[in-house]
Amino acid sequence: MSSVNRVQHININRFELKSADTDDPVSKRISWNPLAPGGSSFKSQTMTVLGDTIEIKESASSKLMLSFFWITGLVLCYVASQTDSEGWWITMFIGVVFTVVGLAATFLFFETLTFDKAQGVYFRGQYEPGMTSVNRQKQGQLADIYSLQILSEHLHSGISPFISYELNLVFENGERVNVMDHGDLSALEDSAMRLAELTHVPIWKAY
Repeated sequence: MSSVNRVQHININRFELKSADTDDPVSKRISWNPLAPGGSSFKSQTMTVLGDTIEIKESASSKLMLSFFWITGLVLCYVASQTDSEGWWITMFIGVVFTVVGLAATFLFFETLTFDKAQGVYFRGQYEPGMTSVNRQKQGQLADIYSLQILSEHLHSGISPFISYELNLVFENGERVNVMDHGDLSALEDSAMRLAELTHVPIWKAY
């Protein structure tokens, strides 16, 4: 592996850059706050490498969890439709909310993120030629990616604390684009290394 892809450790304090093993001025200029606050305690996204193309999608675990919401919602709607009790509308309302949230999260909230080396672009959902540099959150040029950033966020789910890890694209002007955000550090680091090999940029770690 070339030296440009080596992991560079950056120490931070309260999400502010304190010191770094790199003297790159961009690393001191970008934000080290979470770009996508929140996250999951499990591997909610997965990377697939297909030759010179990388795809980031929802993992099977994430799809299973989301399916629980809309299936539960449908069951509650059915139960509400079969009862004559005064509170049937409350059950129906909860069922509709669960169904809508579950289906929306499954089919709308996460679009496949593709990195296509042959075309030299990355994009969410469908690629739109001619729109590459208009909205980097949607799509952009691989050549514009300056580095990859990994940082952590301490979260609580009920009484159980956990850490979620973010993988972001970094651009020279300080702009960032989120790639992944989940709790499986080993898998996320592996994804970062594969993406670094494709884009030939360094990885900056802060956790």
